Amino acid sequence: MSEKSIVWLLVFMSFLNFAISLNFINSNFGFSIFLFSGGWFFLFLSSNPRILLSKNVQEIDRLIPDMKGVGYLFISVFFLILNFIYYLV
Repeated sequence: MSEKSIVWLLVFMSFLNFAISLNFINSNFGFSIFLFSGGWFFLFLSSNPRILLSKNVQEIDRLIPDMKGVGYLFISVFFLILNFIYYLV
């Protein structure tokens, strides 16, 4: 699979997660937040498609300093933590 097709697939999956999360916001809020954070994570992966194409961990370690869109990853983790806190309270 080429890098361009992986990016298109990840962007599609991201917006699909966003759409499904909006659908579940009233019935299952926790699942909605989980899907919403997954959408942000897919946007992070679409900024760094070589992570999915790498063959071993050493190659991923080499790619980490050059990662783009790290804010997407932080937003994803933030919403997962928010979901965890929501279920605790």
